[in-house]
Amino acid sequence: MKQSADKPLVSIIMNCFNGERYLQRALESIIKQTYSNWELIFWDNQSTDNSKKIFESFKENRFKYYYSPKYFSKLYEARNYAISKTNGEYVAFLDVDDLWTPNKLESQIPLFKDKDVALVFGNFWILDERLGKKNIKKFEKKKFETGFILKNLLKNYYIGILTAVVRKSVINKMEGFNNNFHIIGDFDLFVRISFSWKINCVQEPLAYYRIHSSNESINHFYNQTKELKNWCKTIKDKLPINDKDLTDLKYEIELRDVKEQFNNKKFFKVIKFFLKNLPTKKSIKLLITLIIPIKILNILK
Repeated sequence: MKQSADKPLVSIIMNCFNGERYLQRALESIIKQTYSNWELIFWDNQSTDNSKKIFESFKENRFKYYYSPKYFSKLYEARNYAISKTNGEYVAFLDVDDLWTPNKLESQIPLFKDKDVALVFGNFWILDERLGKKNIKKFEKKKFETGFILKNLLKNYYIGILTAVVRKSVINKMEGFNNNFHIIGDFDLFVRISFSWKINCVQEPLAYYRIHSSNESINHFYNQTKELKNWCKTIKDKLPINDKDLTDLKYEIELRDVKEQFNNKKFFKVIKFFLKNLPTKKSIKLLITLIIPIKILNILK
C-alpha cells in the first residue's frame, strides 16, 4: 500500500463492538471495491463476541486489527483513536452493520482533483430490517447541493458518514471529531468543514444503511436530540453562524423531538409545543402530518 498521484491510499475506519451479526458482509463489501489502494483500520472496542475471529478469517494484508486499550463509551473518541493509526491521504468510514457498493471509492476519489474539496459523500440505500427484507428505499430522491453548503446542512443535514470520504489533512486541521459526542460527531465535524471547504457528491447510492432494533431505539433518538441541543449552545463560539440559521436549526430539532414524542404517545411535550408556536405555518404543517397517516399524504402529493 502506497500513495500515488492517480491512486492515493484511502484509510477505511471500522469501529466495532460485538458486531458479529453483520460483520462478515461489511468486510466483504470492502474487499469487493473496484478501487484497490486502501487499508482497513479495524478498531475493536473490546468486543466479547466472535468479531475478532470473523475478522481474522479474512487473510487480507490490507486489514489491520487494533484492540482498544479501554472501552470507549463515546463512539467519536474511538473514531479519533482509529484515525491516529491511518496512513492514507483520505479517510472513509464504514460501520459493521452497513455495506458499500463495489464502485464506491472509485466513484469518489476523482472528485478530489479540485483541491478546495475536502469531503465527498454520496446517496445511499436504507435497508430497514424491521419491515422485512424487501423494504429498501433511497435516502434522498432529490439532487444534493454541493460546493459551500453550510446553510444547506444546517437547514437539512444530508451527509451519511457511511458514504463520506474526507481529506486526512483537513481532519487534522479541524482536530478531528469532538470526543464528547457519541451520535452526532460526524454532523459536528462535517458542518465545521463545510464552513471553509467545498463538499462534493456522487448523486447515486454508494452504500446500504441498515436499520435494526439495536440502532434505532428510543434511547438512541433521545440522546441524539440531547446532543444536538447541546451543540446549538456551543457552536457559535466556534463558527460565525448567523442567528437566523441557528434559530431555524433549533426549531427543526424541536419539531423532530415533537414528532418522536407523538409517535411514542407522550403527548405533554406535543401540547406544550403547539401552545408555544401556534399559529405558524410550520406548526400547522406538523399538526397535519401527525394527524393524517403518511400513506395518505403520499397519495395526495
